[in-house]
Amino acid sequence: MREYIVDFTDVAGRDDLHARLRDTLPLPEWYGNNLDALYDVLTEESEMIRILFLHFEDAEAALGGYANAFRHMIMDVMAENPKITAEFL
Repeated sequence: MREYIVDFTDVAGRDDLHARLRDTLPLPEWYGNNLDALYDVLTEESEMIRILFLHFEDAEAALGGYANAFRHMIMDVMAENPKITAEFL
């Protein structure tokens, strides 16, 4: 199982959130910097992956509803692809 840690400390906005995801996760070059693209990549993943999202409260404070949509999308990914697990810390 591969494990990735995405640190959202002091995340500044949507672009920053997606930059941190690109820098940490094995995302393809065509990744579109949006939740739909992330969903597509993660639901197609064939290897076991565990993702820890650290300091998610910083993302919630900076992004409001977008952070909530992000969390729900990750939950949908886990329901669709049992090879993906994630924790929000």
